[in-house]
Amino acid sequence: MKTITAWIAAQTVLNWEADRKQGFSLYGITSRHYHSAMSMAAGDLVIHYAAGGYVTGVRYVIADGVVPLGRNSHYVKQYPWAIRTAPLAVLPRYAWSPVKPLLPQLTMVRDVGTGMYCFQTALKRIPHCDAVVFLEAVVEQLRRLREAPFTAATAIPRCWAYRQALRASGNQAALDAYNDKTIDADRFWRAVYAGRGVVPFLDWRGNVSPLVGEYLPHHGGDREAGHV
Repeated sequence: MKTITAWIAAQTVLNWEADRKQGFSLYGITSRHYHSAMSMAAGDLVIHYAAGGYVTGVRYVIADGVVPLGRNSHYVKQYPWAIRTAPLAVLPRYAWSPVKPLLPQLTMVRDVGTGMYCFQTALKRIPHCDAVVFLEAVVEQLRRLREAPFTAATAIPRCWAYRQALRASGNQAALDAYNDKTIDADRFWRAVYAGRGVVPFLDWRGNVSPLVGEYLPHHGGDREAGHV
């Protein structure tokens, strides 16, 4: 019987956005991590971590080893290789799960005070017990997104395009909340929906996120959260 290996893979927000547009079907790697990637097998779980200290979701490997990437890859930075993956559970960017509260539960972390340094390696194996901690955190965020989307939000989309969208919506309460630099994500999203303004969730480039119908109320759609 095949043993499933758990991995954690770090990436920048820019690369996460690039992967999202490709349906999370690939994860680019450098030559430095080629040998680690070659030991990955179909069925392995990959916990994805983004710079800034957040778990973004979970994927599974759909083919052994790696595939070469040509010059026309979807990444801004050219990666020579990629792992073929499929999304298992994906969190929208505004509700990524913070890693810091999980540190005391992780066996891979020897010192909670400096535990975030464990996540600087782009790709490495992790114990199954740690994978369970990450999986439970992602599942809990998906549950909160479905049952209480306001409290699940962990970030406010700070960009010029989103501010303009708020202004155009006529939702003055949300615009005031956005301009208040001391406000937290929970209060901001409550202000957005209290005003019933039709304000799309925009990514960091100002593009409307395709996940908006799945994760935010009042934007239509009743598809199961967690699927792209």
